[in-house]
Amino acid sequence: MTERSYAYFTSMKDTEIIPVTTRTKAQYDRLSELTAKLGVRYAIICNGGILLENGEIDRQWLSETYELIGNAADELRKATEKMKSLSVREVHEIEDIMIYTVTDAPEAMKESLTETLDTQLVTVFSDNRKVYCIPSVINKGSAVRRFNERFGYCRNIAAGDGVQDIPMLEAADIPICAAENEKYVKSAHKIIADTSAVFSDSVCDAMEQLLNI
Repeated sequence: MTERSYAYFTSMKDTEIIPVTTRTKAQYDRLSELTAKLGVRYAIICNGGILLENGEIDRQWLSETYELIGNAADELRKATEKMKSLSVREVHEIEDIMIYTVTDAPEAMKESLTETLDTQLVTVFSDNRKVYCIPSVINKGSAVRRFNERFGYCRNIAAGDGVQDIPMLEAADIPICAAENEKYVKSAHKIIADTSAVFSDSVCDAMEQLLNI
């Protein structure tokens, strides 16, 4: 995030910022100083599996997540064992809903896991040197829909530049997406971020236009 983006988001009025991230709670908590300045009340972490309210895990949401992922439990166990056989680094098991590890060969591990697991039940993806395995019913898009149903939010603007952001962008009323992922986002209301600028600054430009309409 640039200084311009930071200044814009910390000055926003009448708009609630809700982070939606693959980060674990420990990783998200490292951003507490920033999220406090942004006035963040809710955050969706673990790719949609956990909802935080004022930094605390919402137990109702987590219980609903466990109900949703019941059929994927065996595949997650298989994924854990496969990761341990392929990586010399620690395999992190997060609240029985997400596993990941760091590897120097993420694409090779991703391919091996995809060949081993039932990809109808679990999704495997990589992000830099991390490889994740998460139940397929748990993604950022389903999390946005769950959040809207529970809290009755009437208009969602979502921004994301990663592959794992695509379900969230598809679920939003107005998605702001990076050019390389634009073809995967079918919404007629999508906004394609300016690729000549830092993504967060392009999001600011889009938000300024939208909120001034």
